[in-house]
Amino acid sequence: MFYLISNNGLLFERVALPLYESDPHRGYKMKSNLNYAHTTNEFSVKYYTNVQGLRTDSSRKAISEDKPENTYRVLFLGPSFTFGWGNNYEDIYPTIISQNLRVPGKRIETFNLGTPSQSAAMQLCWLKEI
Repeated sequence: MFYLISNNGLLFERVALPLYESDPHRGYKMKSNLNYAHTTNEFSVKYYTNVQGLRTDSSRKAISEDKPENTYRVLFLGPSFTFGWGNNYEDIYPTIISQNLRVPGKRIETFNLGTPSQSAAMQLCWLKEI
């Protein structure tokens, strides 16, 4: 009862979130096409992912396999800090970097593969296989 009253919910409701799906290369990944409102007593945010399970803004734009000419691509790997746990998309460091990164004569595309509780090593396993 103490936990329920002090945290506005039960522990299993906080840890069993419908955010993940299995992945053969890294165990699990963020669900594809996610549109999830995550509210706790600490924060209230919206999480969006595209068809590839990468964190995006509400447009959920997919990554084309064909990289356009004159384009650099930057992929952010890491756990919840990179994913932006508890933060809206516009407030996370991959988004802030992508808004401010400029290379003369080049277009920059950034992608956030951050996955809560998953090491960059597991994400590199996925990257090696795709």
